[in-house]
Amino acid sequence: FAGRMEDSEAQCEQFFIFSPSLCIREGEEAQKIVYFYPASTELNLQVKCVGLAEAVVRFTADFSDQPVRCLTTLKSRQVFLQPEPGYWFVMRFSVPKIPLQQQAAAEAKEDAEYLAENVQDVVCHELLHQAYLMYRLFKGSIAMTLERGNVEILRQKCNHFFSRYLADPNHSCFSIYQSTLLEVYRGVTFLPLSKRAFLQVHCLVQRVQATFSRVRFACYLHSDQLVWTSLHPTDTRCVYAYLVHSLFPRHTEDDLRNLDKGIGSSGAFGRFITGPPNLDDPSQLGSVPRLFLTGPDGGSLAECHMLVYRSGRSSLCLFVDAGDPVTYEQYLALDRLLQPLMRHASDTVQTCSQQLSEASAASASAASGSGGGADSHIRFLYFNHMNSAQKSTVFVQPRAPSGPACWQSSGTSCASAPTCTPTTAGTATSSTRRPSPRPPATPGWWPRSSTGATSSPW
Repeated sequence: FAGRMEDSEAQCEQFFIFSPSLCIREGEEAQKIVYFYPASTELNLQVKCVGLAEAVVRFTADFSDQPVRCLTTLKSRQVFLQPEPGYWFVMRFSVPKIPLQQQAAAEAKEDAEYLAENVQDVVCHELLHQAYLMYRLFKGSIAMTLERGNVEILRQKCNHFFSRYLADPNHSCFSIYQSTLLEVYRGVTFLPLSKRAFLQVHCLVQRVQATFSRVRFACYLHSDQLVWTSLHPTDTRCVYAYLVHSLFPRHTEDDLRNLDKGIGSSGAFGRFITGPPNLDDPSQLGSVPRLFLTGPDGGSLAECHMLVYRSGRSSLCLFVDAGDPVTYEQYLALDRLLQPLMRHASDTVQTCSQQLSEASAASASAASGSGGGADSHIRFLYFNHMNSAQKSTVFVQPRAPSGPACWQSSGTSCASAPTCTPTTAGTATSSTRRPSPRPPATPGWWPRSSTGATSSPW
């Protein structure tokens, strides 16, 4: 197109939460607003934006039983989500544009060409849905907050969480270009293991849960890949994202440096990542995140403290009932139990993983040598809706949020594990374009709980 110049990015311009039921009388429309970003927006403009969104919701309800999902205009894309009855999450994205030269602008009667096809509705809506899921993971559901408090407490919670979640300049909500299909599926990378290695991990988790009755859920990861979990599938995806993109990178580099130097065995580094940094000091119990996880009935949320124990490249996450704080004596008992079990399990999983990787590489090399070299140029993204397993040869993902960038290809892992049925249907998407790596995200927006007893600040 004649006159093309640098194009702008599609970015999140507004994000707000509102409930029409909060406005009782005319003239109190501002009471509908639970949260609004950016906070510097004038109140009158906030009320107008919320009023327009409510009008769209009411108007479209006359034509379909399904709630409205998206509103498209020339210069913006607005997505809607009603995660809980009566409460709407709305996010508005700008449509990227290409400024036109003066002559081209006069012919087109516009000062820019808007690239609406560069903003995908499914990506925008998934970013909005993920924002709610992460809020629920750390703050609980809206209904739970209102049962225990009032709307003002809900506003405080939303402001505390989303002001950090959206203020992160590296977060994908700010730029659609930083988002890929991986953001849409938000899958989990599973680590393939032999039956013997998987059984050892399963027995380890079962023994811990039998010894400590307060452990409600657990998951086991090795090298940022999931081996075993008892969490609800939705919680698994959210917790996995939190662990891999925030918690683990803050502790992985030191552990791997020690391993590379050959200092001791993998069990020598058995320690709590969340909890007491040093078991020799009873007065320092450290910080323990408080999460809201889906209960066994699939409906109500259970409050849990997340204890993460790492040995070598393996990590065991224990989700303990948050009714009472974990005592120093319980930490000691857990450490004594996990030191030998985790050391043995980590070594077994590492050996098995290396053997399977070498066998896979040899098989791929043999296929390439026998005339299958053309297949090496095929790029794909696979996602299994049954267990959220994901495999890709297209994208690269960051491992560390700070320091030297450490990129890990998601194509080196398998999307199936012994816990899933390999015959379940999945979704495969092909692509020939390799996007630029997304810059590492800082972990600052991830909420932290208080120390020790971790009583809720709300």
